[in-house]
Amino acid sequence: DLHFSEGTNTTIWSEIRTGSNVSLKCTVHDSLPPVTKLEIFPPNESESNWIIKKNGTHSIEMVITNATSKMNKMDITCSAENGIGTALLVYHNFVGGPPDKVNASVDINVID
Repeated sequence: DLHFSEGTNTTIWSEIRTGSNVSLKCTVHDSLPPVTKLEIFPPNESESNWIIKKNGTHSIEMVITNATSKMNKMDITCSAENGIGTALLVYHNFVGGPPDKVNASVDINVID
C-alpha cells in the first residue's frame, strides 16, 4: 500500500516459487490532494505471462502466471502521484529462492 503521509518510498522483498502465480498489488491510501496518476512498471523485458489490471483510480495490480527463473531479481515498481509529490513501492522479487547475500540501502525523503 502507498501512503503519502508515511513517506515516499517503500520496499517489499518477496520470494516466489518457480511456476507459481503471483499478484503484486498497489493501493493508494491517505492521499491529499487526490492521486492524479497511478502506474506500475515491470522490467524492460516484456513477458507474455504478465497482465496489468487497473482497478479504479486508487488501485493497480500486476498478475504474473507461471513465474520463471528469468524473472529472478527483477524489480516491479508502483508509482503514485498527486499535486505534492510521488510515492513509490518497489517489489524486489526472488524467483526460486532468496539470494545468497542481500545488500540494501534506504533513502528517506522528508516532506514538510
